[in-house]
Amino acid sequence: MEIASIEGLDNTDYIDLDEVIFGREMCYMVVACFSDGAESYASNEACAEIRFEIPIMKKNSIGLTDATGIDTVAWRSPVELDLEVFPGPYKYILLRGEGYGEADQVVFETAFDDDLEALPTEFISQGASALNTVDSAHSYRVELYSGDDFAGRANLASSLFIELIPNDNELEVTWREETPWINFEYDIYRKGPGEEEFALIATIDTLGYTDAPLVNNREYCYYIVSRGSYFAVGASDTLVNYSQERCGMPYDRTPPCPPELSAVDDCEALTLDLSWTNPNVECEETDDTMLYRLYFAEGEDEPFELIAEFEGATSLDFSFSDTLSIAGCYAVTALDSLAPWPDGSLNRNESEFSNIMCIDNCPEYTLPNVFTPNGDGRNDLFIPFPYRSVESIELTIFNRWGSIVFETTDPDILWDGTNKDSGELVSASTYFYTCRVFTIRLGGIVTLDLAGNVTVFSENVRRTD
Repeated sequence: MEIASIEGLDNTDYIDLDEVIFGREMCYMVVACFSDGAESYASNEACAEIRFEIPIMKKNSIGLTDATGIDTVAWRSPVELDLEVFPGPYKYILLRGEGYGEADQVVFETAFDDDLEALPTEFISQGASALNTVDSAHSYRVELYSGDDFAGRANLASSLFIELIPNDNELEVTWREETPWINFEYDIYRKGPGEEEFALIATIDTLGYTDAPLVNNREYCYYIVSRGSYFAVGASDTLVNYSQERCGMPYDRTPPCPPELSAVDDCEALTLDLSWTNPNVECEETDDTMLYRLYFAEGEDEPFELIAEFEGATSLDFSFSDTLSIAGCYAVTALDSLAPWPDGSLNRNESEFSNIMCIDNCPEYTLPNVFTPNGDGRNDLFIPFPYRSVESIELTIFNRWGSIVFETTDPDILWDGTNKDSGELVSASTYFYTCRVFTIRLGGIVTLDLAGNVTVFSENVRRTD
């Protein structure tokens, strides 16, 4: 990767001040860039390692997990330091930072000494310098001074800090480390419910460990011992460091697999039959489904709302009919049994949505062309034929001269043949109408425009116009 861009034809050197790790071989290549944007072939590759001329961090180990905890930091003197370039007297300054960021707080400073090897190379944070080892890792680096001149600094080294991720009958032990050495082995120690001492439960060579099977809602405590090395000549000793102790309880936080939903609809009868699969049967990861939830959305882009719950793993269907609409989108989730969580509450884990089934209506609205408002109890009202999935209408009826004799927004209409202004029965004649029908569809309200005529026919109807 590119690490720098240097301007000027005569600038032919570069000092890499990034976190170059002792014992790691670093390789470099150079490419020349021309004014027109072209690039030369790459140079030969040159590789080198940092010599043992800087202090080397070798320990950041937790001794006590507490709000006023203890950790031990140690380093090695730079045995290859050029004493003519950096003459005595010498001193170390130890810096600390919280977490994995830069160490910028001075926590320890030695006195000057002409003998570099006589300087202390260990510091224990305790007493007045104790720190919170419960909630955070801490990072250190040490700097060497030759008189008032800076002579070199060690690479940043963090403590080994573990976290616990609870799950059903298991705890996942995870950790993060930012160390200049390479840890090649980890011992996992655990203290279970009712146990007085920690016991070794595993030795691994990778980051992360899942401890199972465990008993839900019981406390388990862990710490880790790491072993690592710089794998460099002159620094081949094994570096042993302890993490903090971390306690936690496993609990069921794994939701069931989502069911598979199917639907059979009859848009003419306005009926819908929904059914779904049982995750306890269909999914190997699920064995404790106890409840289902049915969700509904009015359209494909509308939010879902809970409309029903069904107790029992074998409650796998639901049917309903409606006099107005079955349009909408449907989804089902599965929930497991009630279980205590660390806060003491009882909760269920809910699966993701099943597949979503979207159903549409097939609206129908038809008007007759004759009625006889003569009071004989037969065909006395102008009403539509049986209709479905209609929210409202805008109906206007005119006489032959264009005057409005009736208006309504009621889909049932229920016109008894009287004039809207006079209240008297209209004359036997043919009347004309326009009707905008607002139908209920999956995508929302869809309008349907109708136009036609209706004959008011009866010899008993009085002529009033």
